[in-house]
Order: sequence, then structure tokens, then C-alpha cells
Amino acid sequence: MLVPVIAVLLATGMGATAVLGGLDQVSDPPPAALGPGDTLDQGQFATQFVESKFVAVPPPNRFTKEKRLIDLVFKVTNLGEKTVQVGSPPAPGRRSSFFTFFGGSVLRTEPEIESRSGGTGMVPTRGGTESRQLHPGVPATVVLRYELDQKARVPDELVLHMGSFEMQERFPSKVAEWTSLMEEAGQKSYAPVVVAKVTLPVERGEA
Repeated sequence: MLVPVIAVLLATGMGATAVLGGLDQVSDPPPAALGPGDTLDQGQFATQFVESKFVAVPPPNRFTKEKRLIDLVFKVTNLGEKTVQVGSPPAPGRRSSFFTFFGGSVLRTEPEIESRSGGTGMVPTRGGTESRQLHPGVPATVVLRYELDQKARVPDELVLHMGSFEMQERFPSKVAEWTSLMEEAGQKSYAPVVVAKVTLPVERGEA
């Protein structure tokens, strides 16, 4: 009966210690290494990584300054049964500890994007308007937009640390909902699991 138990432990990614002559402890698999055009199964979302681009927006008048933007562009399909908000990523320099929206699953960028205001999530629509919703089963272009600080350097590439979602029952209601996939990160503390690291060159684009 020992072999099935070991098999279960290995399948869960928790690892197993030697029982019959000694197996080394098996660690969780490393984050997937992805790039432009690749798709990540995030549980709640199927996410394709389209591009990252820098855009300089000329000032509309002499009283304002040029805006310097970095856009992270995705093609996202909501695999759930409910319409959900896009959400926004955590502000640069702040690590996400818990998230429930797509935007929050971009846990951090490497290097950190130099933006005091952080990123804003949106779904551009026809006519120049914006939506903040992801409808079930409908592929949508999602943009996470950061306004760079005036003196910030534009990186040549960004590595996105991506989280994922799992279905869990809320306590005490026992209602099942999508929530961030977490792992132990010390005594009585948890952190989001980085399931993929996505390398995107920063292209120069137009507003």
C-alpha cells in the first residue's frame, strides 16, 4: 500500500520522502517559461500574451506634459460562468498577497515598472470607449496600462510573474468561488503561486 500513497503525494506536488531505500524529496515544478503568443491556463481564464509596448502621448497643450505609457496586452477568455471585473495589478514595489480579478494575477514585473500610480486594467472597445468587464466565454483584448514616471527608463523587456486561480468554498457559506492560488510562505503566512514567467520585449508603439 506504500506505492499508491507515494504516487498521490507526488501527484499533488507536495513531495515524498524515502520509504523503500529512500526517494529524494520532490519539489514543485518551476514556473513555466512563456513568451509572446503563448497561452496560459489560469483556471478561471485562458490568457494569451500578445505584447508589451511603450507609447509616448504628446501633450494636448503647452500646459501639460507628455504621457509615457507602458501597455501590457493580453487576449483573455473568461472560463467561468459569471461576468467579472478586469481588475488592476498591484502597484509596482508592492507584492500581491491575495487577488480575485485577472489584473491582480500579474503579481509583479521584472524589472519593476516605474509608475507611482500603478497599472489600470481595461478592455478597449470600438469607438474609443473602455469596458472593465470580462464576459463568460467571450475572448477580449485586455490592456494593463502604466503611466511611467517622467524620468523612468523604458526597459528593453519585461518578465511578468503570473499567478493563477482555483475554485474554493467560502467559509461559512460553502459557496464555491474562484480565488487566487496560494502556497505556504513561512509560519502562518501565504503567498500567491507563480505559475509562469512570461518574457515580453517592450516594443515602441503609437497611442
